[in-house]
Amino acid sequence: MIFIIAGLIAKNQRAKGASLILCANNLPKEININLKDLVSRLEWGACYHLAPLNDEEKLGALQLRAELKGMKLSVEVGRFLLNRLSREMDLLLNTLDRLDNASLEAQRKLTIPFVKEVLDL
Repeated sequence: MIFIIAGLIAKNQRAKGASLILCANNLPKEININLKDLVSRLEWGACYHLAPLNDEEKLGALQLRAELKGMKLSVEVGRFLLNRLSREMDLLLNTLDRLDNASLEAQRKLTIPFVKEVLDL
């Protein structure tokens, strides 16, 4: 595993304009890696701790995605989705895409009755 990571880093450094994103449960210095050079390379970039979104943050993410698609997702409809569907972001975003397509096809705004109709709720 360590040699694969080292190879990816070396290959990435040779490629112009390439980005490399690595994920782990711990910071590089907390992972049991015996190659100090590899640890220093992993620490060179930004390290972020990503926490799961709470419901209000998920609502905000859904509203932002809807806005980027040219839709308006009201707080009421967003909360309806959060209360009726799984709270997994990938499912919520896929559902929003589905609602976007249905909304465009039917030329209707996103309302609770329309969402119920489209999602068979």
